[in-house]
Amino acid sequence: MPMTDTMSTPAVVLLSLVVLVLLVWVFRGLGGSGRKRDKAQVIAAVQAERDVLRANHAVEIATLEGRLADAQARAQSQAEATMRLKTMEQTLATLRKELEASEAARTTAEERVAALSAEQESVAERLRNVPQLVSERDRARSQIAERDETIDGLRRELHEANASLSRAASARADQGASIVTLTTERDDALARANHAEGLADGLHRDMQQLRDRLGDARRELEEIKAASGDVGSLRDREEKLRRTLKEREDTIAELRQSMKTSEPIADVSEVGRLSQALEVAEAREKSAHESLSRLAYECDGLKNRLIAAERVERESKADVEKREAVLELRLQKIHDLEAKLREQHGQLVETQRRATLAESRLASQAETGEIDPNAVNVTAAEANERVERLQRKLDQVREENGALMGELEALRLAATQGEGEEGGAEAAITALTEQLDAARTRIDALTSENASLSAAASEAGSASAAEIASLKEELRKLADRFMAGEAEEPAEPSLADRIRAFKAARATQQGA
Repeated sequence: MPMTDTMSTPAVVLLSLVVLVLLVWVFRGLGGSGRKRDKAQVIAAVQAERDVLRANHAVEIATLEGRLADAQARAQSQAEATMRLKTMEQTLATLRKELEASEAARTTAEERVAALSAEQESVAERLRNVPQLVSERDRARSQIAERDETIDGLRRELHEANASLSRAASARADQGASIVTLTTERDDALARANHAEGLADGLHRDMQQLRDRLGDARRELEEIKAASGDVGSLRDREEKLRRTLKEREDTIAELRQSMKTSEPIADVSEVGRLSQALEVAEAREKSAHESLSRLAYECDGLKNRLIAAERVERESKADVEKREAVLELRLQKIHDLEAKLREQHGQLVETQRRATLAESRLASQAETGEIDPNAVNVTAAEANERVERLQRKLDQVREENGALMGELEALRLAATQGEGEEGGAEAAITALTEQLDAARTRIDALTSENASLSAAASEAGSASAAEIASLKEELRKLADRFMAGEAEEPAEPSLADRIRAFKAARATQQGA
């Protein structure tokens, strides 16, 4: 109750008692004189009573004005609280949009991770075919060994042919033509061996590039593994968010309770208590804003982590595609090299057959005396030297093939390790996704609480507006009544009622 109201009630009662005593004294004086009425005294008494009533009206007007000012201040505070709640709702709406965008990005990342896993499975399936390639390599080695034995046999046969040709002395022209043909065939075989060596060198360079790319992919997977180590820090931040949301919920509950238990307008102590409650609510609302800011910061951090994970997945996918292409190219080159080796083996067999025919022909010519033995010895030495060069080239090709198979085995092991590390990165992304879902759930709960608080504030604002309107109407009626001089209306309380009200108020104050 305002201070002016508590001070005006005793004053009104005292003035009324004084007026009552004066009226009794006047009436007794008039009765004692045989009902003689002094017109001047009656007029003075009436005027005094009118002055008292005017003073009472002035006090009541001041009281109503004070109550009106208090109600307006309270309505202003509630309007400010409503504006703050609206601002909070806008912030929450923006945060919800950001969370929806983060969820969409997370879904895209999961789809890309699934695609990458499928591609990894296909690469693993291809790597499981490595034993078949190893068996093919072994078969190629056995074929090369057989070819080496054939070359050795051919070399022995050539030595025997040279020994037999050294005894011949005729048919030089035919023998020279046969040797030229054999030399040409061996030159062709040497050129094919050089071509196979060039293919092996190119394949070796491709394997080196593939090894470098595998190293880059391994480093990127290590970065993903390091990023997954931040899950602990994210859990700590989640605990902080939980505490912040709990404080926010407590603040909203207390503010709602204070708004429910608040009366339209009470005394000064009630207004002070409500003012303190509003100040506490404003402080807690400020804390809630800070909590929302921290939550927005955490959401941004989660979004950045998802973007980084998406980038790493995209790069890993590109690396896997590159590795797959390199593996396909390498397998194709291995098949080409094996085909070339088989072709060269067939050509060597054909050369052996031709050499056998030439040997028989030279033997027949040597028996008839048509070949010069010295020319036969020189041609045989050149042929042996070319055969040795061809043998060395074939040995180099065989060594390159062995090194290539060793690199293939190392590539298979590296791909297996990379698959395990990518599985760990996928688990880290799953954990981040679960944390994002939990944060979104808490934001939805906070949004619903703010909506209910806004509705309560709107109801309180409408009640305050109605109360202010009623006070203004009462003040206007009282002012009109006072200006019109209607001091003795039947609706006004009598002096006895005012005395009883004064006694009741004093008893209430003493009891308090």
